[in-house]
Amino acid sequence: MRASCNRLAACAICAEASYAAGEALYRENEAADRIFVLLEGEVAMARQGGPALKLGPYNVLGALAMLAGTSQSESALATLPSRALLIDQQDFYDLMADDFNLTQGLLRMLARKAAGT
Repeated sequence: MRASCNRLAACAICAEASYAAGEALYRENEAADRIFVLLEGEVAMARQGGPALKLGPYNVLGALAMLAGTSQSESALATLPSRALLIDQQDFYDLMADDFNLTQGLLRMLARKAAGT
């Protein structure tokens, strides 16, 4: 029952957005004030015209910069028509404050990412 409540609370703070091919989800040096969860399509992540890393559905974009309180370190550009869930920074922090399991899961994900696993 608790897991269902967690999912419902997370869904309640999400908005959905669509992006045309060539449209930016965000640009390098913009404020990192939301998290993007790619549902469909493909996004190219690149810094100052450098080589792009292409990401597909279920990738999370912008989370590290938002959590670090920095600006976006790269641009995210849709290479195909794409849909994403958007989670506002303050809504995300409020949910984390209310749900230790979510906070613990996020810390584990960040530790794995930092360790390269």
